[in-house]
Amino acid sequence: MIPALTSRGQERTAPSNNEMLACLYLIASAVLAAYALLWVRSRRARALLANLPSNPQLPFIGNMLQFCGGGKFIFRQIDQMSVISDEKMQPFVFWIGQYPVLLCHDPDDVRTIANNLIEKPYYYNFGKIWLGDGLVTAPVWKQNVKKLASVFSTSVVEGYQSVFNAQAQSLVDSLKSKEGSQPFDVMHYLARTTLEAICHAALGVARISDSVETEEYYQAFNRCLEMFISRGLNLLMHFDFVYNRTPAHKELARNVRVLHRVSDMVSINIQFRSVLDILLDISESDPLFTEQQIKSEVDTIILGGQETVATTIFFTLLMLGCRPKVQNKLYEE
Repeated sequence: MIPALTSRGQERTAPSNNEMLACLYLIASAVLAAYALLWVRSRRARALLANLPSNPQLPFIGNMLQFCGGGKFIFRQIDQMSVISDEKMQPFVFWIGQYPVLLCHDPDDVRTIANNLIEKPYYYNFGKIWLGDGLVTAPVWKQNVKKLASVFSTSVVEGYQSVFNAQAQSLVDSLKSKEGSQPFDVMHYLARTTLEAICHAALGVARISDSVETEEYYQAFNRCLEMFISRGLNLLMHFDFVYNRTPAHKELARNVRVLHRVSDMVSINIQFRSVLDILLDISESDPLFTEQQIKSEVDTIILGGQETVATTIFFTLLMLGCRPKVQNKLYEE
């Protein structure tokens, strides 16, 4: 008989080692089972997207590690994917966990995706703290589109042409004052002008900058977008019970309060018939179109009418600056 095997101390240690091995076995089995479940759930999507250009992925997290970095790093990564998409003439797909994200360059591809994928993925819920159940974040967007179709008809939009012209002239005057100066960020001017235009034309409030600090709004706006992107690219932060306990959630809520001041100001300072009046008319005939729904649509209209237009003008100016001949031709016209 070997004493080391019969001692009381060794007898206690042996079961402990066995329990540790059993625990590791259970953990490994659970991990494999979870991975198998996730793979089965995403199998159809992976089969449909298998022929699209992509980067190598890791188990569970997909391409998430490729986006670990600041805003500039993320932009460079997306820029590289865009180049590949242009070269291949196909959408580029990357994976955040088991969920695919398509990077498209062709408007026809965007239309095909929007028409076939009616239900929005869960990460659109990240924006509900800001936009509620507005057109962008509503679970099924086509329901709201039908209600709001008359709001953005050609005849309605053309009625605000004088507002657009006045704001365009105001922008030109602002940029003229910078002629001959050092390089500057034109986006600040574009953001202020488009905010004034959307609040005046669509929401019936002129000179919103007299009531709201536009620089504070601009910073809060950009910060919210950055935080939504950062959360979307961090799989752990997708869980509300985790994210809601982080400093990032508190910062997001603080910035959203700044943004909501604009929509709150709009609700009490309507000066002429606007898109908001049309929304109020819809609510009278549709009891499901509640006051909260109207506020969500107002926040969505401000987002779409301000940021989208400002970004489009920004890149248009960049392209014109890169092509002096086109710029001169446009000036002559």
